[in-house]
Amino acid sequence: MAIDRDHNASLNILRAGIDAGALNVFGLR
Repeated sequence: MAIDRDHNASLNILRAGIDAGALNVFGLR
């Protein structure tokens, strides 16, 4: 179960990074 939890955490970090990147791109335009 710990593996699933780590996997979900990784997905959440990835998703947050993608959202932040999108905000930065839109902010520059």
